[in-house]
Amino acid sequence: MVVGAAQEVSAAATRAEAADLSEASDVERIAAAIREGEGPTTVTCFETVEHLADFVPLIRALAALAQEGIATVVLSVPNDAFWTISNPHHQTMWGEGAFDELRSLLGEDCVAIRQVALAGSATVREGAELLETSAGVTVRGEDAVPTHMLLAFGPRASQLEPAALVSQVDMTEERRWVRQRESDNAFLDAVIAERDELREIVRTQFDEWRAYIHELEAKLGLPPSGSAERAAFDAGTASPALPPASE
Repeated sequence: MVVGAAQEVSAAATRAEAADLSEASDVERIAAAIREGEGPTTVTCFETVEHLADFVPLIRALAALAQEGIATVVLSVPNDAFWTISNPHHQTMWGEGAFDELRSLLGEDCVAIRQVALAGSATVREGAELLETSAGVTVRGEDAVPTHMLLAFGPRASQLEPAALVSQVDMTEERRWVRQRESDNAFLDAVIAERDELREIVRTQFDEWRAYIHELEAKLGLPPSGSAERAAFDAGTASPALPPASE
């Protein structure tokens, strides 16, 4: 996985390092590797923070790199609070409030950026293999609901410029993903229904067993199980009642 990620990065040279970014020792090792670099350094941290059970060591290390002037950091967190379906892979939930709290911890020099979703379409002549377009996109930031919220901090944070990228959607893959999600949700609903049904069966059987046990205890002159009288009897502070005389 690490090697594959290195191959995806458009850089003249890459260095693959595996680490658990929720562990302080691993984070310090990665920070030390960044400090060994030469020239202006930019650290991007996308699709990361929300997957960590403990993101404090990472944030502290990134803040230190920025304060030392070694690196400009750009990190993002998703706007989980906007979506009704929670991501099972996210260890922490993020929204506007959590984002503002994180921003306040990193100081006033942070640059906040909102990532918003774009939608569009294009026409292409049948049989054409490739169509190069120059799509003009107008982006409204005010009151727009972000999909992700970004923070930039460090010596070159103020140099960040807004950008937009539009790419073609694979409708076949998207339909497959939607159908898989619907199938997973249907399966989960069936599992929950079966669980509730089994729970009701067990509860009914338990009530029947408890009634039967109490009936036997009454015949033996014992207080019913689970009662205060039975607790006192078991502790030796109360005597059992005599069983009813048989006729």
